[in-house]
Amino acid sequence: MLIAAGAALLYWAWIGFGGSDNGGGNATADCPSGWNRFDDTARHFRVCLPPTLVYYDGSATHALANVDKQDTDFQKTFMVVNLGWINTWPAQFPSDPLIAPLSLRFQTATASTSFDNCNPRSATADDNGVRACSDRLTLDLNHQPVPAVDGFIHIYKALVPINGASADSSRDLYVLVDSPNAVWSAQQPVVDQIIGSIETY
Repeated sequence: MLIAAGAALLYWAWIGFGGSDNGGGNATADCPSGWNRFDDTARHFRVCLPPTLVYYDGSATHALANVDKQDTDFQKTFMVVNLGWINTWPAQFPSDPLIAPLSLRFQTATASTSFDNCNPRSATADDNGVRACSDRLTLDLNHQPVPAVDGFIHIYKALVPINGASADSSRDLYVLVDSPNAVWSAQQPVVDQIIGSIETY
């Protein structure tokens, strides 16, 4: 099945490549070799990202080092994607989990934030306090996303507790991941590594 990038963006609306700590895009010893460390000053966290991921503002991609952190779109959400996600999804996906389509969106979740389908708040927290759940979606004839047991789109939702000076029990860092279900088992360890690298402040 071929999925146009425009169709992929439709369900993003529905569900709501380095790092010094100077705002980043530079390599750091704290990250896996070749990965980049990015400092999200809007949501007060740092994260290690593989070099295949770039910032996406909804219309264009940008190297992490070139992110305008005062931009309105960035202030709302920090979204990173690889070229596999932006381009038309192929009938057969690459076996490399860093090349197969992948996107992650980072936002702040408050007590009033609602979740369609699975609710990560209901999940059991891991040793780091992260609560996560998954959904599978497909697109109907009008390219609208709908839940489906055998859906080809895998949506992973994770709530990361906010620690440090900005700690607030009523807020979490919300990580929303989008991947083809066919490659999710290979990509989940990468996603877990990314989420595990998050340092809030």
